[in-house]
Amino acid sequence: MAYQIDFDDNPDKKEIDSRIEKMKDIFNNQKIMNAEDYVKEITGASDIIAGVKNLVLIISLIIIVMISVLMERSFISKEKSEIALMKAIGFRNSSIYAHHTARFFIVGIVAFVIAGLLCKPFTKLIVDPIFAMMGAVAGISYEIRPIDIFVVYPLVILSATLAGTFLTSLCTKSIKASDTSNIE
Repeated sequence: MAYQIDFDDNPDKKEIDSRIEKMKDIFNNQKIMNAEDYVKEITGASDIIAGVKNLVLIISLIIIVMISVLMERSFISKEKSEIALMKAIGFRNSSIYAHHTARFFIVGIVAFVIAGLLCKPFTKLIVDPIFAMMGAVAGISYEIRPIDIFVVYPLVILSATLAGTFLTSLCTKSIKASDTSNIE
């Protein structure tokens, strides 16, 4: 199907592109490409995988917001007397909103740190056997994009969580200081 040329001097992307252009002239063939372009042409799956990745992100965000809203509603109903007591001793609504949102922020940061530490080992543990069934028994080298994995996606997920939590915490506005009579 194709010939593969491995460079042993570890050239950068710019150098590889210039070498590809030289080979196109030398061999008089315009179908010389790097590994990424070759896989795109042969499988046609990279665009589909990118679309699936975005779809999974959107579905995950919807699920995360729903869970955050349900958890916050549960906390509010369980802590109604405590919220009323906070209002009775002078806490403003904004500080109660901040308190409820900060809980989710702290848990989110801790979760992202733990997920970041376990990312590499669990990827190898879970995904390598799948590729081994397809013939890649020596393992796969993964392209980890740290900006996406450790900055962009966590910020998007944390923002969605905090937005859902904050908007739900606005329900505490209906709790009045006189609701402290239910304290047991």
